[in-house]
Amino acid sequence: MDSNQLNEALKENKILTGDKIAVLEKEKSLVKGPISWEDFLVQKKILSEDQLLKIKSGALAVPAIDLKNQEIAQDVLNLVPEPIAHRHRVISFAKDKESVFLAMMDPEDLQTREFIKKKTGLNIKTFLISKSSLDFGLGKYHSSLEKEIKHLFTPTGQPITTDAKAEGESVDDSLKKM
Repeated sequence: MDSNQLNEALKENKILTGDKIAVLEKEKSLVKGPISWEDFLVQKKILSEDQLLKIKSGALAVPAIDLKNQEIAQDVLNLVPEPIAHRHRVISFAKDKESVFLAMMDPEDLQTREFIKKKTGLNIKTFLISKSSLDFGLGKYHSSLEKEIKHLFTPTGQPITTDAKAEGESVDDSLKKM
């Protein structure tokens, strides 16, 4: 959703007038460094992140979701590789036999949706998410990596060899048998 579409939705929802939008746009132009219009509005406390999500959801006719309230299975999360998730701001959070459910910051990103559809062979069901919800979802990649790393070590912190891993032994236990 571009800033013009958002401005129209803000006016329709009687949150801002055209005059107030013009004043805020001028103020934003004075801000050093790049900042999106959405981030500017949230930063200035014109809207909360939840209000922004609700307005965008209504304007785009796309349901919103908060990933903080979702259990995401690791195999489902990994349907979208982490680099793609970061770059295109998308998280796969559920699936059924025919579809994968995507939480996206930009549900109008047809290229990303088509890429994931081709990669998974599943239909795409799109949901809108907030920036904090996306950050939470992206954090799931790191927490799963930490779990995988912990499985490679014994409770004492010793690495597990391939042979010992199968038997649940540490390297020290394996060496004692030699």
